[in-house]
Amino acid sequence: MAAAAIAAALRRDRNPAAAAKRLGISRASIYTKMKIHDVPYRSIVPEKMDGLLVAGRCISATHVGAAAGKSMGNCMAIGHAAGVAAYMSVKKKIMPRELKVAELRDRLRADGVEFNLKDRNQTELPKV
Repeated sequence: MAAAAIAAALRRDRNPAAAAKRLGISRASIYTKMKIHDVPYRSIVPEKMDGLLVAGRCISATHVGAAAGKSMGNCMAIGHAAGVAAYMSVKKKIMPRELKVAELRDRLRADGVEFNLKDRNQTELPKV
């Protein structure tokens, strides 16, 4: 996806602790594969308001996308991207919607954000 700015993950079970209790197994033994997906930059740029970026649970997303984006790690990743985009927009004296996504991705890569995940299908889950 050319416009993707943020990588995020979706748990198959929204509440792993409740799933462990329901299944009668140790919470520590629940490591589920996640569907890795990208969050497009356009999802943090409001459609009808200039000069504003949204992050975390406020992004524009489908029901499933919104469920995936509400975990703390995903909220932090989206917030990081929004903060960097805001800084870059102010520095260039442009509106956030005018920011080139490729430039944002380059800056996020410089911060250590990985866009080409080596194990997108999560073939190796941690051992407990």
